[in-house]
Amino acid sequence: MKNVLNLIVLFIATLSLSCQGQSGFVKIDESEIDTVKLKSVQKLATDILLAQKRGTYYQLTSEEATAAMIEGLSETVQKSSHIQLKQLFGAFKEITFHSLLENEQRFRVYRFKGAYESDADVEVRAVTDSAGKLAGFFIKPWNESL
Repeated sequence: MKNVLNLIVLFIATLSLSCQGQSGFVKIDESEIDTVKLKSVQKLATDILLAQKRGTYYQLTSEEATAAMIEGLSETVQKSSHIQLKQLFGAFKEITFHSLLENEQRFRVYRFKGAYESDADVEVRAVTDSAGKLAGFFIKPWNESL
């Protein structure tokens, strides 16, 4: 569990904001969500997790992610985090959209409920920057608030 927390800290360091508190983030009403962007972020998160499940890794591109995220979510990090996540939650199955939050800097937090072999409630969180690029990616036990 400590190793997973260390990985989460690594991903947090790639952001210029703190996503651990809800301060500054406002929930976006479902009627205002860009469904094309949502599906794109959901597909990217799913592709990352499925690649890890297959024992490979997902190579992020500069069109999809920030430079810090590309460096932070390296092959080594993805493979080691997958081993730890599989020990905690079992094999990945799927994600379903839960909510979207945004702050004044236009960082968006896409929250998904992750389905794994275990019965654990898991959150898969993808954070995008103002340009829509992946700037953070987290897998952690579910909590109703950020």
